[in-house]
Amino acid sequence: MPESESQSQPVAVVTGASRGIGAFLAAAFERAGYVVERSSRSGGGAEESR
Repeated sequence: MPESESQSQPVAVVTGASRGIGAFLAAAFERAGYVVERSSRSGGGAEESR
């Protein structure tokens, strides 16, 4: 990703993003235009999304 693009877009790190409140928050941040970095113990929600 070009440096100028990464500086202009907000980033959210969401732990516990594979289900429940964490999954809800990750989706809400995505809808709001954030780059979301997800993590979870199960690994199911550990991918980055844009």
